[in-house]
Amino acid sequence: MTPSKLKDSFLKACVPGEYSDGGGLFFLRQSPTSASWIFRFQLRRHRHRMGLGPYPAISLARARELATKWRSVAAEGRDPRQERAEERRLLDHNKPTLAEVTAAAFEAKKATLKDGGKAGQWIDPLRLHVLPMIEKTSPAALTVNQIVNTFRPIWQTKIETSKKAINRLDYIIRFAAASDADVDLGLIERAKMQLGPQCRAVKHLRALDWKDAPRLYGALGSSVAHLGFRFYILTVPRVAMVTKAGWAEIDGDIWTIPRARMKTDWAFRVPLTWQAKAVLAEAKTNNESAMIFHSPTAWKKGVISENTWNSWMKTRVCGHSS
Repeated sequence: MTPSKLKDSFLKACVPGEYSDGGGLFFLRQSPTSASWIFRFQLRRHRHRMGLGPYPAISLARARELATKWRSVAAEGRDPRQERAEERRLLDHNKPTLAEVTAAAFEAKKATLKDGGKAGQWIDPLRLHVLPMIEKTSPAALTVNQIVNTFRPIWQTKIETSKKAINRLDYIIRFAAASDADVDLGLIERAKMQLGPQCRAVKHLRALDWKDAPRLYGALGSSVAHLGFRFYILTVPRVAMVTKAGWAEIDGDIWTIPRARMKTDWAFRVPLTWQAKAVLAEAKTNNESAMIFHSPTAWKKGVISENTWNSWMKTRVCGHSS
């Protein structure tokens, strides 16, 4: 019988480190809030290790039971990791995949998202960067290594996107754990530790010097795109607020951006200067559309594109025109 060394009182108070309980069972304390069990074994003259799960979800008594089980398997010349993988495969056969759980979690989340999540801002980081790699795995079978391998390509190159994606994956895992006790709630925290800190400095986009703004404004013409740019400069909302603005939102000296179009999910009132109203009056000429900056050539959206402004800015900013 393998002598046991660890006690529950020690596990709760110990500092980060790896501690042996005997018989190949080790307790790994990563941080004050994160700990897990490791089983070390020898098979065909080679040493191996396998995770047994997080603490305290896996208690000391349960960890000893698992270590005893896998020690017997190794003693018979079989690989505990392969045996466990087969057990999980049979157990997870009828469990929903991560893709299915994500769909259910997103459906439950929709009521709290702007426009029911139709813009895709909540689901897209998962759909683009996570699900293609692990969508067929059930949450209960998901491993830290799978998560690390999924996020490593974008962890330092797409910092904001990866942050959103991993936080939303954490939500999916917690959603799954509500109905499946086998789901490991510590997966994301341990994966973040392996991925390491995201330390790349943020590179901000170049901004126009405020002293050059009058010259920029004066260089704008009277096309629909230029009128929209003028209105944007005079009101300074988000770009899409201008490009998709409708005449119904204008009431005298006030432009009210409705809740449905706001990122903050409440209506926003913008006072209009006489210059802004003059731009609107010019835009109204020969415009029978419900949209203020309607563009007949923009067959897909029907309104001007902010990309038009970007292109114009690149070729003619602050008097550097060709």
